[in-house]
Amino acid sequence: MGTTRYFDLTAKALAVAAITITMTASAWAAGREKVLLSFQGSNGGNPTAGLIADAQGDLYGVAADAGEFGFGNVFKLTKNKNGTWTQTVLYSFKGDDAGDGQVPLASLIFDGEGNLYGTTGGGGAHPPISDGTVFKLTPTKSGGTVFEIEH
Repeated sequence: MGTTRYFDLTAKALAVAAITITMTASAWAAGREKVLLSFQGSNGGNPTAGLIADAQGDLYGVAADAGEFGFGNVFKLTKNKNGTWTQTVLYSFKGDDAGDGQVPLASLIFDGEGNLYGTTGGGGAHPPISDGTVFKLTPTKSGGTVFEIEH
């Protein structure tokens, strides 16, 4: 009896997944792409990782290069009432000399307190052989962020 129920639930789950995929595919087929942000060098470049969202619907990501110092950045996109998006650079990597890392390549993650964690593909505290960092961004009450190297 338990086996029958398992297959019944699996069939229902597959049907829901098929509907979801079909709905997503039809939205793509309808050409509903909207560019939220264009990178122009000064605001970052080469965004190689996926975005994550917070509870308010803001999006967070990394740009692997360019930005203020040329070593990539962490950014936030906030949706405006008129449907456009505004980018806020949360942190710009300074590169090997600063020891903070460079070239963030992976998606960010949130912890339960709203801190962001990520990694860089290069730089760090041990030049000339520095193969990256693990970093933490902590939001401040004033709307800024505090950058810390975790490892």
